[in-house]
Amino acid sequence: MKTTHRIFFENSKNMEAIPSKSVHLVVTSPPYPMIEMWDEMFAAQNSDIRDALSRKQGSVAFELMHKQLDPVWDEVCGFLNLLITPQHPLTSSQQYSINQIQLIF
Repeated sequence: MKTTHRIFFENSKNMEAIPSKSVHLVVTSPPYPMIEMWDEMFAAQNSDIRDALSRKQGSVAFELMHKQLDPVWDEVCGFLNLLITPQHPLTSSQQYSINQIQLIF
């Protein structure tokens, strides 16, 4: 089987260069909300996050951080070929196909 791989170093909030439904796998990496090493990055994007963190309002900061990530997930949903959520569960044939994949870590 021939595969094609392209790497984009772009702002993940706007990924117009990727055709709709053309991606079969997305591997994400940090930032993760409420892990201290990422707090400053989130705070730099939204001063309300900085304020919530300084007032020790973790749940407020958590929600605000997720709102920063929402545009990214919206973009991902636009180009991802298979979206698995509780509202979009796998069909039995999709589950069978995924079960055939070996993940090596």
